[in-house]
Amino acid sequence: MSIKEKLKKAKACIFDLDGTLMDSMGVWYRVDQQFFLSKGMVLPEDYQKSIAHMSFYDIARYTIDRFHLTETPEELMDIWMGIAQSEYAFNIKAKPNAKLLLSKLKENGFRLGLATSNQEKLYVPCLKNNGLYDYFDILENVDSLKTNKSEPKIYLHLAEELDFKPEETIVFEDILIGTKTAHDAGFLTVSVRDEASRNDWPEIDRIADMVIDDFKQVIDVIFG
Repeated sequence: MSIKEKLKKAKACIFDLDGTLMDSMGVWYRVDQQFFLSKGMVLPEDYQKSIAHMSFYDIARYTIDRFHLTETPEELMDIWMGIAQSEYAFNIKAKPNAKLLLSKLKENGFRLGLATSNQEKLYVPCLKNNGLYDYFDILENVDSLKTNKSEPKIYLHLAEELDFKPEETIVFEDILIGTKTAHDAGFLTVSVRDEASRNDWPEIDRIADMVIDDFKQVIDVIFG
């Protein structure tokens, strides 16, 4: 069976948020820059790639351990949330044709889940501001499941909640680790190109079932 035929037979979709549905990775670059500047440090080149798959809490722990900071993880998360909250509530926009895809999927009976490393205080206002919140049947973040995207727990949990098998479910991701984890767990994988993952594009191209620059491309495949 071709990838096109497999995608057409899917009954559920799981979406990542940052870099996949939302054009938001630049915001986190600015948050990280501002934070490191406040500490008198330069943002390391490998920092964002190193943390991309982690939960928010694990990012805080990693940052404290790596840079020998005095804050607790909770204090660090509060600092980052304070910088990012307004951006997520008002400024971050969905990627082109994201709403059109979600609308088409719901019209055709798909069950939809959100699997994010972000915090509820950020992703809920962001989804609502972009008119996407009500399309989802279930929203979950890795912190609530004590996991991260280097293991398939969040994808398998959402598939179970949506009541479909991995092979009946499309996972939309932008980062290499998320794409590989979902693919290895038996999910259909669609990778959304995001500039923040540019260095990993060759490997993502090798692993993902489909790679897109615009959600219109997957609309044409599933509903064409």
